[in-house]
Amino acid sequence: MYCWAQNTYWVPIDHEIPEDIAERETRQISYYQWVPFFLLIEAFLYYIPCLMWRLMSDKSGIRLNDIVQSATEKENIEPDFRTKTIESLSRHIEAALKYQHAATSRTNYTLHRVFKCFNMRYYESYVTGLYLATKVMYVMNILANLVLVNKFLETDDYSIYGFGVLKDLLVGRSWMDSGNFPRVTLCDFEVRVLGNNQRHSVQCVLVINIFNEKIFILVWLWFSFLFVAA
Repeated sequence: MYCWAQNTYWVPIDHEIPEDIAERETRQISYYQWVPFFLLIEAFLYYIPCLMWRLMSDKSGIRLNDIVQSATEKENIEPDFRTKTIESLSRHIEAALKYQHAATSRTNYTLHRVFKCFNMRYYESYVTGLYLATKVMYVMNILANLVLVNKFLETDDYSIYGFGVLKDLLVGRSWMDSGNFPRVTLCDFEVRVLGNNQRHSVQCVLVINIFNEKIFILVWLWFSFLFVAA
């Protein structure tokens, strides 16, 4: 448990353990304890554009979710029901447009006239602009998350983590050569004996890195797919 809480460090099995303590510290692996929190933060960051869309999409008076739900109901295959749905949707859109026109007509406040951004939700292009802004936020979010993965995993060998791992898999390079998600690491601890501190080095087994490796490569592939889809 001590080695789990205090960062371990990795040295290739065919290399000697450095005598210099400072050099050992530069080899430390400090991410594995924080993986669950990092994934939660990534999930929250990726939820922000969705939250913004849900909070702001109805501000124009057009209830997009209701419109889509009504338009996709299976009962619309019946001509009479489809006609009623079309009439209902047209009335809703007409009412929303009248609301926007009335709202822009009565905005006589000087602040609203000077700062047009306060009236954005009343413009016809509000929903379109919000949709495009949400898409841009998703793309920027994906790029930011990919950079965060690189920084979090301290992958100095790879400029882009996922491409580097896939390349390693293709050429048959294992973690024992690359040092990514090592299963066996080293841990230093001090024991006080007769008033003197004696430093010991022991091997530690990080079984969790077997799962971390798969989790992060799947996360990276998923982000890459979302980047293309977005």
